[in-house]
Amino acid sequence: MAALPEAFEDVALRFSRTEWELLGDGDKGLYRDQMLRNYHALVSLGKALCVASPPSSGTSPSSPRLSQSPVCGESFTVHGGTHRIETAHPSAEGRKSLWYKHSLIEHQRIHLGERPHLCPECGKSFTRLNGLHVHRRLHTGEQLYQCPECGKRFTRSDHLRVHQRVHTGEKPYQCIICRKAFRHSSTLSHHQHVHTGEKPHQCARCGKCFARLDLLQDHQRLHTGEKPYQCSACGKSFRHNSSLAQHQHVHTGEKPYRCVECGKGFVHASKLRVHQLVHTGEKPHHCAQCGKSFAFPSKLRDHQLIHTGEKPYHCVQCGKSFAFPSKLRDHQRVHTRERPSRCAQCRKSFAGQLQAHQCLHAKGMRGVDR
Repeated sequence: MAALPEAFEDVALRFSRTEWELLGDGDKGLYRDQMLRNYHALVSLGKALCVASPPSSGTSPSSPRLSQSPVCGESFTVHGGTHRIETAHPSAEGRKSLWYKHSLIEHQRIHLGERPHLCPECGKSFTRLNGLHVHRRLHTGEQLYQCPECGKRFTRSDHLRVHQRVHTGEKPYQCIICRKAFRHSSTLSHHQHVHTGEKPHQCARCGKCFARLDLLQDHQRLHTGEKPYQCSACGKSFRHNSSLAQHQHVHTGEKPYRCVECGKGFVHASKLRVHQLVHTGEKPHHCAQCGKSFAFPSKLRDHQLIHTGEKPYHCVQCGKSFAFPSKLRDHQRVHTRERPSRCAQCRKSFAGQLQAHQCLHAKGMRGVDR
C-alpha cells in the first residue's frame, strides 16, 4: 500500500519563475485551485500546515526558516521549523512554532475568502482575530494610542503614526512627475489624477465623473438629498463633514480665519478670501461682454443681467420681475407697506430710496452755504 503524503512538499508541483511566466492565466488559475485542494486534503489529515524551505547546509534544526503560502508564495518566518504541528510540545520553542504556523493559516483565509471572526455589534466579519479586536474599539470608543505632542488619541497605532507626521512635517510619498510630497499614500494616488486627467469615478445618475471616490460620494448626496452630518446644538444637517465643522463655529463664536492685514476674524475661510480683496483691490471676475471687473462673483452675475435683460426675481404678489434681489425686496414693501429706512435728520420713513431722499438734505445744506 502506497504511503500517504506527509507534507505539502510531497504533493506540490514547482515551477521556476521563467516557467511560471510562460503559463497562461487559465493555467495559473488551475494550478492555484489544485494546490488549494492538495493543501486542504493535508489539513484534513492533520498533516503539516506549512511549506518549509529546506535548511541549508551548516544550519542547525532550530534556525529560523520560512513558511510559504502554497497559493501566492508569501513567506512567514518559522522559528523551530522542525516542530511539526502534530508533534509540537508546549515548550517555548514549540509555542513559537505554532504561533508562526497560525499566521500562515490566517493568511490562507485571504485566498479562501474565509472571515470567521464576526463582530457581535454590527455583524462585520474579519479574516484575522486582531482585525476584529481593532474594529470593536469603534463601538467601545476605546482609544489606546495617544500622541505625545498634542494628546490626541486614536483607536489604531497606524492612525497615530500617520497623525504624527503633522508634527514632524514628514511627507514620505512623493509624486514622480512634479516631486510634490504627501503625508498619505492615498493623497498621492488622488493627486496623480491631476497629471493623468483620469476621472474614474462616475455618477450613475447624471454621468458626471470625479477623480476621487469621496468627491463622487459627496456629489451623490445632491441626488439623494442625504445630509448625514447633524449639528448636536441646533439639529441642522449637512451633506459634508467640513460644512458641519464650519457651522459649529456659529455656536461657539469662534472665528478661526483671521485677516493678517486688519485682524478681522471670520467663521468661514471663503469669507476671509472675499474680505482680503478689500485690501488688495483685486477684481478677478471679468465680464465677457464689456470687460468690466468685479471683486465678487455675485456682483459679476448681477452685472451680466444688464446685458441679457434677464429679470429672474419675481414678486409673488403682482408678478412684476426684477434683475436684482435688492430691487425685489424694495418693491415688496409696496405690498407690505413696510418702511424700514428712517432719515436721521427729519425722521421720515421710506420703503427704499433713502439715499435719494438724503440728497435733498445735502442740497439744502449747500443752498444755505451759498
